[in-house]
Amino acid sequence: MTNAEIADHLSMLAKMMDLHGENAFKSKTYSNAAFQIEKLETDLAQMPPQSIAGVWGIGQSVAQKIQELLEQGSLALLNEYVANTPEGVLQMMQIKGIGPKKIHIIWKEMEIETLGELLYACNENRLTLYKGFGQKTQDNIRDSINFFLSQQGLFLYQQAEPIAAEIYAWLATQFGNQNVCLTGDFLQQADIIEQIEFLIAGTAEELDAALENNLSLSVEAATENTFTCGMVNGPNVVFHCCTPESFVQQLFLSSGSAAFNDAFLAQYGSAVLMQPQTTNDQFVFESAGITFVPPYLRHSAHALELAINQKLPTTIAVAD
Repeated sequence: MTNAEIADHLSMLAKMMDLHGENAFKSKTYSNAAFQIEKLETDLAQMPPQSIAGVWGIGQSVAQKIQELLEQGSLALLNEYVANTPEGVLQMMQIKGIGPKKIHIIWKEMEIETLGELLYACNENRLTLYKGFGQKTQDNIRDSINFFLSQQGLFLYQQAEPIAAEIYAWLATQFGNQNVCLTGDFLQQADIIEQIEFLIAGTAEELDAALENNLSLSVEAATENTFTCGMVNGPNVVFHCCTPESFVQQLFLSSGSAAFNDAFLAQYGSAVLMQPQTTNDQFVFESAGITFVPPYLRHSAHALELAINQKLPTTIAVAD
């Protein structure tokens, strides 16, 4: 466990103690220790256990918690606090403008346990009746809740990337690399990912059987050839099944915008999409006799014009 991870656990413990109205001196001890640990150049995991308590800002009680983290990977006390906190109250900790002490008042004095109830209380102007909650604070909390709720289910590309890689690796073991490909918004490298999509050359029965043994994915909806799965703390994952013969065609159609696809089909027809099975649709562009357009450039018909005229821009690569 890294120093940053240790500091995160101790900081969270301090916040949970404030949330539950524990002794402020104790919570301050853990938050101060977290602050000091973040600045340490020495890796605590590499230090002798008896030396940790001597580090400035740590002390014996915090050193015991650090040793527990290094040995167990978690803190029993923190887990206990989390288990005894309503999910809605935990969500409040993600709302900008309200710290643990204010949430304690909201939870224990106002008897509010969900974001919906808190938003309703803001709209009724009830927060201003309590000490520490002025009109500006109430307005900020309401705005932050509305923003938070509007972003549920949306993820930055960089947040979705490791999830997509993990699921792809699992699918490859089930169907083989040549029969699996990412598609949709993720393949287009959209800034915001609402769902991660995969195209699979396989039957719905085969996929259904594979999903039964995957504990991280739960099927929420299914049609003849499409499965939509939910996952904890991640975007929805959508699997599209198709035959090996239609793999390239389906990959092409799901990798670009409607405007790009319509322009391409109007120019070259659908016959050019019937290619031998492969893990990408590069052969489609070769058959059309034009420059390959990467999915992240297939946002409009203009990209097709550039490809036809061999004027596609050179994009920035990792080597740059």
